[in-house]
Amino acid sequence: MIRQETTRAAAGVVDGRTGTVAPVPGRPKLDRRLAWALRVSCLLGLVALSASASMAGTSRATDLAARAPGATQTVPEVALTGLPPADPDAPGRIVTPDESVPNPFVLVDEGRYYLYASQVRFTGASIPVRVSDEIGRWDAPPIDALPVLPAWAAHGHTWAPDVRRLGDRYVMYMTARFGAGEPPTQCIGVAVADRPEGPFEPLPDPLVCQLDRHGSIDPRSFVDENGDLWLHWKSDDNAREGSTTSSIYAQRLDASGTSLQGEAVRILEVDQAWEGRIIEAPQMVVLDGEHWLFYSGNWFNQPVYGLGIAHCEGPAGPCTKPF
Repeated sequence: MIRQETTRAAAGVVDGRTGTVAPVPGRPKLDRRLAWALRVSCLLGLVALSASASMAGTSRATDLAARAPGATQTVPEVALTGLPPADPDAPGRIVTPDESVPNPFVLVDEGRYYLYASQVRFTGASIPVRVSDEIGRWDAPPIDALPVLPAWAAHGHTWAPDVRRLGDRYVMYMTARFGAGEPPTQCIGVAVADRPEGPFEPLPDPLVCQLDRHGSIDPRSFVDENGDLWLHWKSDDNAREGSTTSSIYAQRLDASGTSLQGEAVRILEVDQAWEGRIIEAPQMVVLDGEHWLFYSGNWFNQPVYGLGIAHCEGPAGPCTKPF
């Protein structure tokens, strides 16, 4: 995920603060279906790079394997037919060779790039961040953007960061293990800093922690057309053996981005065979005034892991899957 003030996308200019996409001046209009095909292809490429980096992260793989023993037995038989083969000549490239950078998130702030990632090693940085003046060069070693964890979080399991500039400060949302109890449970925390590289100071309590749904993970912030701030996340029901399925939730944040307002709303459920028990990693964008929610489905370490899209009436849904 890349968040910045403005960046050129396949179909226009993306405003990183709002998620809206405006047409590029002077560009001829494309047929709507062709335009959507180009846009989705571009986003699929970005998500594929993110997923491959995520799968390389031994921390999350080890954690999920411990949380969901026998997960490979729960993956349904899904016929993956009619899908185009991967293009070996695609323009994707590895910008962090010989390094594991799972769940990458890039913030562009005042002309500099900040690449945040999940914790890779138990003794490593909780949220490593790399700083560069070029999107494709990350020569400087990472520093720990979150050197001190909140008291509720167990060390060694911090991941999936989302960072947003709000006024003159920066707000980070991240996932961490809730204490050292068993079975392990993940919750979402929030931290603030004066600089994008940190150090971020965590608030003392979790922001979202649905213990009745085995935890909460994958936070992603979103600003709507009215300037209101929202948080989307996934309930972690699949963290336990059984048949329960995860959901995507939405809830409004206050202007500081550190407190929730109103009630959480379920905006997406598992209802397609390819998803198995899992929908996760929500990312909402606005295009031509329409809200679209991208998400991943099924077990991340299995070949049936895929990307889905839903059309939403707003940040709090309701959302429907057009495909």
